Amino acid sequence: NPRILTMVAKVHLAARDPAPALRAAQEAVRLAPRDRVALDILSGAYVENGDAAKGLEIANEAAGMYPRDPFFRSRQAQALMAQGRTREAVDSLESAVALFHDDAALRSNLARVYERVGNLEKSIEISERLFDDFPAERMARGRILAKLYLRAGRIDQAVALFERMLREFPEDPGLWNDSTDFYLKTGRRDQARAHAERAASRWPDQARVQNMLATVYRRLGLADRALRQARESLTRFPDSEVALDIFARLLMEHGETDEAVRVVDETARAHPRNFRILVTASQVHREAGHREQAIAYALAE
Repeated sequence: NPRILTMVAKVHLAARDPAPALRAAQEAVRLAPRDRVALDILSGAYVENGDAAKGLEIANEAAGMYPRDPFFRSRQAQALMAQGRTREAVDSLESAVALFHDDAALRSNLARVYERVGNLEKSIEISERLFDDFPAERMARGRILAKLYLRAGRIDQAVALFERMLREFPEDPGLWNDSTDFYLKTGRRDQARAHAERAASRWPDQARVQNMLATVYRRLGLADRALRQARESLTRFPDSEVALDIFARLLMEHGETDEAVRVVDETARAHPRNFRILVTASQVHREAGHREQAIAYALAE
């Protein structure tokens, strides 16, 4: 079934495992040579396997099959970028956007390409228009735009954007976490702490919010508060690899390496199939100098 093979290829590409992705995509296209999604994935799989020229060839052929479809223009640009043909990639996307101006994906890819080549102002210009033109996607696009403002040193605009988004989406805990992280990165320590404490009080059942508060205390040098918050978070969310990582690292920073090891071992035994917990356990043992146990956890992953 070409659709199933295409899905398999997508999964492998997402897992950064390009060789089986390419095999699955090749078979999908053999079975359905004009399938748009299969052709798109095949082009991307060739690029990820280091054959950008073949990826571009597939994308060009597919674009010729579907000249009124913007679907393959981004793949063409990806393949050109992989070959170092930056100017051609920009020109290709610019011409595609001119033809398919309402296609948000194309415009987003053009913004990313400009960011990659160091033209932050052009990337910001496109991202601002996307933020205004697609209100249904405003939260996700606002996050991207705020990061661009931050990279460009336009701190006041980033602050204003986060405050606007919090007014529009006050019930989104992920947005509160992002804005807390932003305050930390820009040196607004008091705002970061107040923001994180308010969010933790508002969403006591959200592991990521509780973990962020522990992170804020740690970054502000409030070691006892950070350790207490991390312990509470891990107790309430025992399958949270983030809570485990924060708590174990705080224990090691306090010189309590044996306790950190005990905690990660206990958590790993309780959740033997949680890949990220096993990764954390391996890292803690490695940093504690327990080479064989670190390897054992790594192999279990």
